[in-house]
Amino acid sequence: LNQAKVLYLAQDNANHNQIFVVPVSGGEPKAITHEAAGVQSFTISDDWKTILYTVLNMDGESSIWGINPDGTDARRVLDCPQAQCGGPQWSPDHKKLFYERHDYSQTAALSIFSIWWLDLASGQTQPVFQDQAFPSFAPRFSPDGQWLSYISPSTNTIEVYNLYDSRRFSIPDRSGVPQMWSPDSGSLLFWDLATSDISSAIHLKKFDLASSQITDL
Repeated sequence: LNQAKVLYLAQDNANHNQIFVVPVSGGEPKAITHEAAGVQSFTISDDWKTILYTVLNMDGESSIWGINPDGTDARRVLDCPQAQCGGPQWSPDHKKLFYERHDYSQTAALSIFSIWWLDLASGQTQPVFQDQAFPSFAPRFSPDGQWLSYISPSTNTIEVYNLYDSRRFSIPDRSGVPQMWSPDSGSLLFWDLATSDISSAIHLKKFDLASSQITDL
């Protein structure tokens, strides 16, 4: 417990979000990033050795960076000069990186994100789905590595796909807030409207894979 730390986003003196770390046992928070444009979001690897974070510059260019938890060895993982990239997630084998991408060359009136993957060894990157512009975001892998979930804004659902036996689930979801897997990979937590009324309050719900039942928590 004395070595446990909390990572979080907070504003620096220039009002830009940076990644801060503070010991659970107490002490002063310390910024471990110092990005001029600020940090959009971050995630940490399962082995707790690498933090990935995204940067979106004022000119619209974006990049994904890696850094050690103590703030050392910052390195660029992916450069997106003509796109907005973010929300990185490791694949179960840690050989690929899945992320959200919006290419500015798209002619759609709205900013549509789609899920891409990056081979960390070769640097090759390409869309996950055959349709490069397929609307999708918030990729999440279950802790056991068997399931991939993502949000489909065109159907207002969370799509859940088994990577080994092709089982699928579609969970109604109108919040657009990323979902979270339970530690045993048996259920998903997600935000959704309490009722079909668009002005309804947002509730926390749980989807159980074994029963296909949704419980309003």
